[in-house]
Amino acid sequence: MAALHAEIERLIAATGLDATIVRPGMFASNALLWWSAAIRGEGVVRWPYGAAETAPIDDRDVAEVIARILREDGHAGGDYVTSTVSDPLGRPARTFRQWVADHAASFTGGPAAGSPSPAISPGR
Repeated sequence: MAALHAEIERLIAATGLDATIVRPGMFASNALLWWSAAIRGEGVVRWPYGAAETAPIDDRDVAEVIARILREDGHAGGDYVTSTVSDPLGRPARTFRQWVADHAASFTGGPAAGSPSPAISPGR
């Protein structure tokens, strides 16, 4: 997939037109597929990268980044990886652990419980 994206970006650059590249990272909506059963069943997320700062991004944040790029000057030639929204939106990326803590109640009705590694839960 990375090779395909690189080729597309090379073709865009070869046109000579001003362009801005937006690369959404991990979509938060994927959590429903990947994590909801584990959170509901065990109250934990099993993920090996709890401290990684490539937090999931909401589709609406991607749309907001693109809208700002289209409305504001100064983005031509820009290259945005949207899982770290701190530049275009002014909000820092969160770790997976922080994301789980923030959203556990959405899945369970309460905070996620602690469990042995590699589960991610608030406070671990």
